[in-house]
Amino acid sequence: MLHSLRSTLNKTIFCWSVAFFILLALVFAFTFQALTHQPLEYLIASDAAWVELGIFLLFLLSIKALHFALQRQLLQPLEQQQQAMATSSIDSTNPIDSTNPTTNHKTNDIVVAYETLKHSHDDLQIQLSSIMQTLSCGFWWSDDGKTYSGISEKASAIINQSAADIQDQQLWAWAKGAAQTTANQRRLAQAIEDQEERLDIAYQVERDDQMHWFGESITLSYDSDGNVDTVYGIINDINTRKSRQQEQAVQLELLHRLETTGTLAGGIAHEFNNALAGMNGNIFLIKQSTNDPQTLTRINRIESLIERSAAMIDSMLSFAKKSNVKIVPVSLVDFFNQAQFSVVSMLDNKIRFSLTWDETTARDNYMVLGDKKKLQEVIFQLASNAKLALADVSDAQINMTLKKVDADDELLQKHPNLASRQLIHCRFQDNGCGIPENIQARIFDPFFTTREVG
Repeated sequence: MLHSLRSTLNKTIFCWSVAFFILLALVFAFTFQALTHQPLEYLIASDAAWVELGIFLLFLLSIKALHFALQRQLLQPLEQQQQAMATSSIDSTNPIDSTNPTTNHKTNDIVVAYETLKHSHDDLQIQLSSIMQTLSCGFWWSDDGKTYSGISEKASAIINQSAADIQDQQLWAWAKGAAQTTANQRRLAQAIEDQEERLDIAYQVERDDQMHWFGESITLSYDSDGNVDTVYGIINDINTRKSRQQEQAVQLELLHRLETTGTLAGGIAHEFNNALAGMNGNIFLIKQSTNDPQTLTRINRIESLIERSAAMIDSMLSFAKKSNVKIVPVSLVDFFNQAQFSVVSMLDNKIRFSLTWDETTARDNYMVLGDKKKLQEVIFQLASNAKLALADVSDAQINMTLKKVDADDELLQKHPNLASRQLIHCRFQDNGCGIPENIQARIFDPFFTTREVG
C-alpha cells in the first residue's frame, strides 16, 4: 500500500511539473511575441528570456522541495507505523528469525509485557474474589438491567441459590413471588427511565414459611446516549435488623401506651382522692353524732372500704409517678428476714416457703435504695399469685433467693439507667401451673388481671 502511494505521488508531482513548465513557457513566448512583434530567435537571445528561465528553474526546485516534504512528513511516518504493526503482530505459523537481534529483542519485550499483564490480571481476580468473600454482603451485576450477568458466592449464599442457576435469570426471579418480583422490576425500570444513579430497596421474601427481609443498594451506569450500560447491586440479609426494629417499635408503642395510661390514671386518682377526702370527713362527723352500735359497725365498714380505695388510688398515683415515694437505704438481708414472716402467715400450711442467699450476700449485707412499702407490696403480690398457682399442687413450694451478679453489656444496653454493674438478683419461684403463654406479654400492663370481678 505504501509502495503504491509513493509511486502515485512521484508520478503526480512529475507530470504536473512538466505540464506546468510547458504551459508557462508557451504563455511567455506568445505573450512576448504579441507585445514586441519579434521573432522567437530574438526572444531566446534576450536577457528577459534568461531571467524567466531562472524563474522556471526556481519553480521546479520548489516543486522538488514540496515532493521531499510530502515524502518525509507523510510517507515515512506511515512506513514506520506499518513496520511497528508488522513487528507486534507475530504470526504463530511463521518461524521467528533467530538471526535478527532486533526482532528477537522486540519479541521478548512483547512476551514479557504479556506475561506481566496476565499475572496482574490473575492477581487482581484473586484479590477481588478474596475481598468479595470477606464482605458480609453479596454482589451482583446486570449488563441489560433485566437479567443477572453475574453474582458473587456470598450473594448466592444469601439468596440460597447457586451462581450457575441464577445466571441469565430475570432480576429477583429467585424471590419465588410474582408480586414482589414484579414490584422490584418496576422500581428498577422507573429508576432507569428517570436516569437515577442510585436505588435503595427493602423487601420481604417468604422463606421456610416465614417472611424474610432483604435489602439492596443498586448503582446504575449509563452510556453517552443515556441507555443503561451496567447495573450493580449489593444485597444484604437484613432480617435480624428488621426484627430488632419491629421489637423496638413495639416497645416504643408500649411505652407511649403506659405513659398515656399513667396520665389518665393520675388524673382519675386525684379526683377520687378529693371525693374520698370528703367522704372520710362526713363519715367522721356522722360517727361522732351517733351511739347506735349497728350504725357504728356500718360506719366502720365504710371507713375500711375508704382505706382500701385510698390504697388503690395510691397505687395508681405511684404508677403515674405522681405519688410521694420514700426512697431510703434498705438492707436486703434484714428486709427479707422480716418479710418472710408476713409471707408465711398468708400462705396455706401445705405450702413450703424457703429463703436462701449465698455467703457473700449474707456477709456483705448489701444495701439498695428503695421504698420499703412498695417492696413489701411486690413481695406480697408475688406470694398471692403463687398461692393461687399452687392450689392444685400436692407438694407446693415457694423459693426466694438472693444472689450477687455482675451485669453484662447486653443487660446494660437493655437497662441504660443502671448505675453499676454490681447488682442483686432476687428470684421468686414456685412449682405451680405457671403463666399461660398467651398472656405473658401482658403481665406488666397496668391493672391487668385474670381474676374474676370481686
